[in-house]
Amino acid sequence: MAFLNQSQRDIAGVLNFGIHVGPTASTAYVAATAQTLFTVTGGKCFVTLFMGTVTTIHENTTLNIKTQTAPTVGTAVALSTDVDTDTLEAGATLFVEGDGSATVAANGGVVLAASAAGRGFIVSEGTITFTPGATATGATDWELWYWPLDDGAAIA
Repeated sequence: MAFLNQSQRDIAGVLNFGIHVGPTASTAYVAATAQTLFTVTGGKCFVTLFMGTVTTIHENTTLNIKTQTAPTVGTAVALSTDVDTDTLEAGATLFVEGDGSATVAANGGVVLAASAAGRGFIVSEGTITFTPGATATGATDWELWYWPLDDGAAIA
């Protein structure tokens, strides 16, 4: 973790979330086209929080979105399954639990504690992607926090 000075590492440890990456803006929502949000290099990482914030209201049509990890070696794994986001307002929060269940979506930037409690997941080298179920307008900023598990592992 040479890219962080000791003061930054101390602050990250106190906050207990880890290293922050993002926000990464989603591009145009094109049906069934996966967009790479983050790239994992150098080994495994433990993601402590993975979320999105709606920046431009999603088109008023059924817009199911999901996230997954696509490892360099091995099979892709769903981090979250479809959730319809067409009723979300700007500033709404999307929370990925990382257990393959539906993405939690909430207006007002609120995610209930039961959804966020005790979560986290491990990803290996490869990519973390976002896939919309329809072609639509809208935009979401995605960000995550993580801890490297292997020497030299990082998410960008």
